[in-house]
Amino acid sequence: MSVLADLQDALRAAGVTLPFLALHHSTWSSNDESPGLTKLSACPFGTARQLTAALPKGTS
Repeated sequence: MSVLADLQDALRAAGVTLPFLALHHSTWSSNDESPGLTKLSACPFGTARQLTAALPKGTS
């Protein structure tokens, strides 16, 4: 699925590699109205810190 590849590429460009990223098969449909879910792995604290650092800071 290109969505997963795009997400993985964006994460990699931000310096983040998830241990597991996959399509949640029981939610997948070829229908755009039911796009399905991705499985984002349970990640160690180090990866969570990388994600936090890579995401833009919110505005208040």
